[in-house]
Amino acid sequence: MLDLAETDPSLSLSWSYKALEDASAAVLRSLAVHSGQIITAAEASAPTDDGEAATQQPLARLAEASPPFETRAGHYAWNGLVRDYAVKLARGPGPPV
Repeated sequence: MLDLAETDPSLSLSWSYKALEDASAAVLRSLAVHSGQIITAAEASAPTDDGEAATQQPLARLAEASPPFETRAGHYAWNGLVRDYAVKLARGPGPPV
């Protein structure tokens, strides 16, 4: 019998999300408003009051710790499941428990 963690990717994503520092978690949530699969620090910082420079380091840490990866200097590709999870975070009352 499969357990829930093996069948529900949002459960694994929630565990990973809980382990993120606040700045990297904010970058992940900012993906909800970005429609593309490639994002830059400037685009990630746009929905917040943080500037591009303040977003670059948390974005890089997020890329090291999770599925996004740097495609070329300063450009990050995001898995559709990760973006969908970010949308759920943005719509919900807070991080899943």
